[in-house]
Amino acid sequence: MSRGKKAGIIAGCVIAIVVAIIVKIAVSIPGSPSTPTPTYTISPGYSRSNPVGLNSSLSIWVGTCGIANYQTNDYEVRITLLETMRGDAAWQLIHEAWTANDPPEAGFEYILAKVRFEYLTGPTPDTTYEVASPYFDAVSSDGKEYDSALVLDPDPRIYARLYPGASHEGWATFQVAKSDTTPLLTFGRKRDGTGGMWFKLY
Repeated sequence: MSRGKKAGIIAGCVIAIVVAIIVKIAVSIPGSPSTPTPTYTISPGYSRSNPVGLNSSLSIWVGTCGIANYQTNDYEVRITLLETMRGDAAWQLIHEAWTANDPPEAGFEYILAKVRFEYLTGPTPDTTYEVASPYFDAVSSDGKEYDSALVLDPDPRIYARLYPGASHEGWATFQVAKSDTTPLLTFGRKRDGTGGMWFKLY
């Protein structure tokens, strides 16, 4: 390689390094133009901060027991919250369902949620999916997951074994604080509490 050509290559490298340094300094200066951070919009109903109300249908891919796995989820389901009932009216239905059902704890009251559960797609056309009341959870307005209500749900209960294409409607029971005016219903979260579908229980 000639001395002149080698010198030209070295000069080009030096210029490239200087330009890179200048760009890095410019980006680090407050107020200087930089690449904007991308923002992601989560559709209504798929986050705790943006739940949906009655008659809104949401679809999700989940694993068994209504839990979303971190890798493979083979079952696509759709849920619609059809009706809610709270307080004395809810307790009356629960008591009529089974007189041995306990009344709510002091400071709490029952909420009934009637949901439509549709099993859309599974691993095979002959793979069933079981839906049951314990797969749904109520979460308080300040972010605390409520304990499950240990009662027999009124008929029709939200319990069924379905094949793809089938659906079922039924009641699920929750016990919430009387002071909690905006509790939420959720289904299909990951084990760390993220994701899932979110509905207003009010």
